[in-house]
Amino acid sequence: MTTASGKKLLTLAEFEALVEKLPEGERVELIEGEVVAMSPISDRNAGRILRLNELFTRLLGERAIVGIQGPVRLGERTVLLPDVIVLLRRPDFYETRLAGATDVLGLIEVADSSLSFDRGRKARVYATAGVAEYWIVNLRQDVLHVHREPSAFGYRSRTELRAGERVALNAIPDLQIEVAELLPPAP
Repeated sequence: MTTASGKKLLTLAEFEALVEKLPEGERVELIEGEVVAMSPISDRNAGRILRLNELFTRLLGERAIVGIQGPVRLGERTVLLPDVIVLLRRPDFYETRLAGATDVLGLIEVADSSLSFDRGRKARVYATAGVAEYWIVNLRQDVLHVHREPSAFGYRSRTELRAGERVALNAIPDLQIEVAELLPPAP
């Protein structure tokens, strides 16, 4: 498929073939048929992702599958690599097919330089695909952005939480987490 501007939009199969040819370590996502280079990961960003992975793995145990920067397929032309993904538990651990929107209990992006992209285009893509819950750990302002109630026009519910507050994934309401555990420690 080609857009009105002449840009070729890739299918999932074309994207997978392209990824096979990329230099090792080059990170890209397929968003609405467009190949989008991912921002480099800073030390701070990488560390926060590892902390979140450890936290959710410890808290959820065998209740869900927790992964970092694993693929989620949101249609024929979109495959994203969220920083942290909490999935419904499946015996095959998604080896036979990529996780889709209905498998996702929650997605988390850790944002610094990518903040406007994560709050804008990515949030819209996640919402229109039906991802029930999307969180952004905002490293710039030490805030957790919680997006819920997806619609074709974006998330209807958007909340900012700070240290001192608690949060839970809607799919696992009994798992209350101190927001401070998700954010970088105060300087």
